[in-house]
Formats: sequence, structure tokens, C-alpha cells
Amino acid sequence: MMQRCASRVIVITGSMGAGKTTTMAEASDLLDERGIPHAAIDFDALGLAHMAGQARNDLMFRNLDAICANYAAAGIYD
Repeated sequence: MMQRCASRVIVITGSMGAGKTTTMAEASDLLDERGIPHAAIDFDALGLAHMAGQARNDLMFRNLDAICANYAAAGIYD
């Protein structure tokens, strides 16, 4: 069952090699310095599998759902 993550989200997009992961790490460091509980999730890594079209996307969203539930249980967000 899909969980709803009722949280503020920062989405970083761009082409390969544009620095998305580096930017995410820097944003995470800034939030950490301010004592703000947060999760930094690399969405690309959630679907690293050799699967046909939509099956890969479905897997990524199921993985994101599981991660959201785990972070919520750890108190990262409500």
C-alpha cells in the first residue's frame, strides 16, 4: 500500500553530470548544520535494475514508498 509523505520536498533535476548529487549532499549538510531532520533520497538509485519500461518505474515508486515509511518510523517527518 502506498504511504503518503506529507512533508516539504526539495526536488533537484538536471541532466547527467550536472551536479544533482553534489547539490543534494550540500543541501543535506546545510539542513544538518541547522539541526533540521531530513532525508536525502537519490531517486535514480531506487530503480537501478534492468527491467522493461513501466516495471522499472513501478519498482522505483514501491522503493520510495518503503523508504518513506522507514524514515517516518524513524521520526524524520510526520
